[in-house]
Amino acid sequence: MLKKLLFISLFWATLILLLCFIPGNALPKTPAIPYLDKFIHLGLYFILSVFLIPVFDFSHHKYISKAAPFIIILITCFYGGIIEIAQEKWFINRSGDIVDFYSDLAGGLLAIIVYYILVKRIFIRWKGIRKG
Repeated sequence: MLKKLLFISLFWATLILLLCFIPGNALPKTPAIPYLDKFIHLGLYFILSVFLIPVFDFSHHKYISKAAPFIIILITCFYGGIIEIAQEKWFINRSGDIVDFYSDLAGGLLAIIVYYILVKRIFIRWKGIRKG
């Protein structure tokens, strides 16, 4: 199950990257919903983090398992930051935005909160996964 989640995470990360490659002038004009793009960033990184957290949390390595939330924050910061820098420097008609980066980070943090309050309990009940 964890290998499947890792594969899904890598697929999702690739999808995020491909979406960021779309030239800015090819993107649909956003409706009059304020900050819609920020919520999209939050959602993309929330989903990425939800897939990644169990991979680290249920690791057979005790230290990786205990550091899972910190690892997810690092991944979110690194990946979101690199993409924002790339959008500023190299992507066509795109610009880096610090608020997009904060939205990426918020998605990762929200996923950690939701995971440790709800999802992990469901995993433990369904799969009988026990921590040592």
